[in-house]
Amino acid sequence: MNTIVLASNYYGEYPTLTMVKEMMNFVFSGLYTIEAVLMIVGLGFRGYFSHILNIFDFLIVTISWSELYFHFQKGNQEGVQL
Repeated sequence: MNTIVLASNYYGEYPTLTMVKEMMNFVFSGLYTIEAVLMIVGLGFRGYFSHILNIFDFLIVTISWSELYFHFQKGNQEGVQL
């Protein structure tokens, strides 16, 4: 769901829609973080990181929060431009 929201940007988008999508990204990042934390608590640190898909999920959560951090540091611009 988050991928669809993030991929739906277009030129001339209404500022209100952009703000709503930014908030949805923040909410999804929070939900994925809660999921990762609960799984780490439930499986234990070694149990969680012993599965490759959990490592991938943790990497995606970390990148998501990094993107949000840089986005808000730049003053509500288009996020990190590579």
